[in-house]
Amino acid sequence: MEMKSTKILTPCGDVFVTVFRTEGRRGHRERIFEILSAACGKKVSQADMVVNPDSPRPFFPEQDFDANWTHSGDVCALAYSFDAMVGLDLEFFRKNRQSLAERFFSEEEVSYLLGTQHFDSEFFRLWCRKEAYYKCHGGDFFAGTLRCSMLSDVVDGVHLVDLDA
Repeated sequence: MEMKSTKILTPCGDVFVTVFRTEGRRGHRERIFEILSAACGKKVSQADMVVNPDSPRPFFPEQDFDANWTHSGDVCALAYSFDAMVGLDLEFFRKNRQSLAERFFSEEEVSYLLGTQHFDSEFFRLWCRKEAYYKCHGGDFFAGTLRCSMLSDVVDGVHLVDLDA
């Protein structure tokens, strides 16, 4: 299975990102727990994970790391850190998202998008920032996160980092 790992130095600490392929939506959790176990030097399993129905993220309360993952099609991305909370999103590129931007994005973002030659790619960059911010920070996605501008690299103390495909 092809896998790409990256260490990102952020102001909040080191974040590790691993991207790998799965068979559709199957098998990603097993691989995630294998990667986390290797990083921690001890077994990490589903039993260590707590999911709060009011939160967009998994928690590992007995572990010394924070982790978040996302998948689209047969690609999964895992981010984890021993220093900081993390959020992550992955989207495959699709065209013609202007109506979504006008409906859900802040006025500042819409103005920026309409003025760029790269509307579609910038739309997805901002959309992924919104999803990752929400997964890290929480709150109300539709009333808060969507309307919050993600043009800055720091939003409410959350550092946003764009990853290359």
